[in-house]
Amino acid sequence: MGRLLGHNDPGTTLRYAQHAEFEAERAAAAIGAVLRGEADMTGVRLAVARARRLKPSASEYSVHDRAVPFLSVRVHPTGTKTWTCAFGERKVSLGRVDLVPAEDARRETLRLQIDGAEPAREVPTCFEFALGVWRGSWVDRCKPTTVRGRGHVLKARLLPEFGPLRLDRITRQAVQHWFEEYSGTAPGGANSALRLLRQSLKFAMERDLIASNPAASVLPNRRPRLSRFLSRDEIRRLHHALDRHAEGRRGAQADIIRLLLLTGCRKSECSDLRQPKYCRRAPNHE
Repeated sequence: MGRLLGHNDPGTTLRYAQHAEFEAERAAAAIGAVLRGEADMTGVRLAVARARRLKPSASEYSVHDRAVPFLSVRVHPTGTKTWTCAFGERKVSLGRVDLVPAEDARRETLRLQIDGAEPAREVPTCFEFALGVWRGSWVDRCKPTTVRGRGHVLKARLLPEFGPLRLDRITRQAVQHWFEEYSGTAPGGANSALRLLRQSLKFAMERDLIASNPAASVLPNRRPRLSRFLSRDEIRRLHHALDRHAEGRRGAQADIIRLLLLTGCRKSECSDLRQPKYCRRAPNHE
């Protein structure tokens, strides 16, 4: 045992053995007390009320329970909080804090440690998830144009590739292969579709349907930086060119370009302007 611990001192080896035996006895006593319902759950760190008060940060973090070894609350940057059990080298989700009582999470953690069997869970296909709970989470909050745009990307790009797969069967390699093929014909469209896929899988991860996001580490295509601005001389020449068309059949287009230049609006915002909506008559003071 001394060689395993990296030393040959018999006294140190004995102390390590005594400490290990003490920890094993304490863990066994805690397991028995919780399973019999006799454990004192007052004053522990992870009461439900305290777990719910944990604040999200820029990155994910975990807070461990004092009463039961291997149990912790994982806090996502979005504010979602889940009970997590350390199961071997993996972490198993036991459900969201607002849905699973602390006592149930502790008992399930101890059961997993004793039985050594991870609980089975039902994972939906990408098709069921994307058009079901994930779409329902944003469809009422987005503009109609956004809903149509996301729907088109889902039906034309994501669901034909990943729809039949269970969420936990989508791998990084599959996402990378799909993205590279799409990027060969439409780099910008591939970036938009990858962004939507990331959002959906992140939502699935926060709902404990998958352990990690396979699209998170796939790098998007680089886009050229548009940092070119017109000089004063170029702006003056542009106005002269627009003046030449102001009275002709292209007068409306000239006005739109001038409005773009003065306001920084999008092209569609300028072309869709309607006088009754944005222009008011001057008040009559007669």
